[in-house]
Amino acid sequence: GKSRSLVVHEIRRGNWTWCTQWSPDGNRLAVATENHHLAIVDCSWSTVWKVVYDKRISGPMKNNTTHTVRSIAWGAEYIAIGGTGDAVSIINPDLESYPIVDVIRGTGFVGSLDWRADTSVLAIGNREDQVMIVNVITTPDESRKGVAVGGRKVTNKVLTTLKRSDWVNAVCFSPGGSIVAVGDRSGKLSVYVYIALDTAPTLSPVTDFELEDAILAVAWSPCGSWLYAGGEDYAVTIIDANRWKPVHRIQRHRW
Repeated sequence: GKSRSLVVHEIRRGNWTWCTQWSPDGNRLAVATENHHLAIVDCSWSTVWKVVYDKRISGPMKNNTTHTVRSIAWGAEYIAIGGTGDAVSIINPDLESYPIVDVIRGTGFVGSLDWRADTSVLAIGNREDQVMIVNVITTPDESRKGVAVGGRKVTNKVLTTLKRSDWVNAVCFSPGGSIVAVGDRSGKLSVYVYIALDTAPTLSPVTDFELEDAILAVAWSPCGSWLYAGGEDYAVTIIDANRWKPVHRIQRHRW
C-alpha cells in the first residue's frame, strides 16, 4: 500500500533552523536557529506542544560572530551545543532555566556532536579537521571551582584528538558506543573502533569509504547493523556494518 506523512505540529522560529535533537525519552525537542537561539519544546502531550525555553546563546568570539548553533547532542545527563563560536556549551536539562554548566573551549567551528551511549564522553567534529573526544566530568562541589549546579561542579577534559585531512561535518557513535563513524568535506567516511583505556581512548581504524562529494550527515540504525551517510552527492549511501560493504544508494536531485 501507499504511505504518507502528516504534519501534526508546526513550530515557527522566525529564522533558519539549523538542527534539532530529541531528548532520550522523546518528550522534549531541542531546536537551534541562525539567530543564536536555542528553544526547548515540551512534546509530552500529543495534542499540545509548548516552547518551555527560548534564549539566545552567547559564547567566545570567532570570525566576528558568537554562537550560531549548528549541532546539538542530547545525552543521558547533559545537552551539548556547538557551532561558530569556538566552543561547545554543556547545558543541564534537568533545571527549568537550562543553565550552561560548562564550556569546552578551543573547539573551532563545530560541525557535529555526539555522546557515547550512557556515558559522559562527547565526540566533537570541527572545521579544524579534527575529532575531539572529551569527557564531561561531574563531581561534588567541594572546592567551589568549576560551575556549581545542585551541589555539583562540571568540568571537562580532552581525552584524545584525531586529525583528519578536511573539515569534519559528521561524527556518530554506534548504538553500543564501540564504533565511531566520521564523515568529512572531502567525501571520506571512516570507521574506527573506540577502545576505552585507563589513560585515554584509542580510535583504531577499521575501514574507509570514498563518497562522491562532501558528507554532511552520518547515522546508525538502532540495531547498529547499518550505517547511513549523505551529503552534497545528493544521495544516501547505506552500508552493511557486518561486512563493511555499501549495499544501496538512494539518489536525489537536491541535498
